[in-house]
Amino acid sequence: MSSFNSYGQTMDVFGELIEKNISNYISVARPTKFKTPNMQRKAAMLSSAKQDWQTRLDFYYKLCKERGLDYYDVDPATSEKNNLGCKIFYTIKDDGLTKAWHGNVFINPPFGWGYYNNKWTYITGLWIESAWKKYFESSDPIRLITMIVPASVSTKVFHKYLWDYEEARAREGVRVNFKPGREKFGGSKMVAPFSTMIVDFYQEGKFPE
Repeated sequence: MSSFNSYGQTMDVFGELIEKNISNYISVARPTKFKTPNMQRKAAMLSSAKQDWQTRLDFYYKLCKERGLDYYDVDPATSEKNNLGCKIFYTIKDDGLTKAWHGNVFINPPFGWGYYNNKWTYITGLWIESAWKKYFESSDPIRLITMIVPASVSTKVFHKYLWDYEEARAREGVRVNFKPGREKFGGSKMVAPFSTMIVDFYQEGKFPE
């Protein structure tokens, strides 16, 4: 999962202004918005203050098994540690949104809002939109895309790309499944303050292995 600092200047929930200079990103202290560590950690998971929440390996292997896979080929939104061990992976420096994907793709994208290409945007939604377009509109030889994202069912991107309100079902070629309980991501001492959904973009017979 990518870190927030790939998306430029933003204000985090800890009350700090994240500023970008020529070579790196620096933090400028401001009064904190949330006083207790508990509230800070919870708020961070819904903001751009920290976006490198890692996927637990047991959960990852469970998703692989459910989909008949030994592993995913590409992880376009991970850290340099590449904790899932995908053969091809992209970090914040690579900007996986701009790369070609292939085969089976796993994405645990950044959560929340931030700057991307100097534009303030919903980063999670940007990844969902990009994944949909890469699967259904691009020439990338992608067989399957699986995403772990917050179950934000009120967002425009959810209804535009994932859910057909009129038909009361997931859109064609999309599978949406809601994970029971709250997920505990790697690097966090507590469960996420939001529900999680698993999204698959898949069409039978597309680029079969």
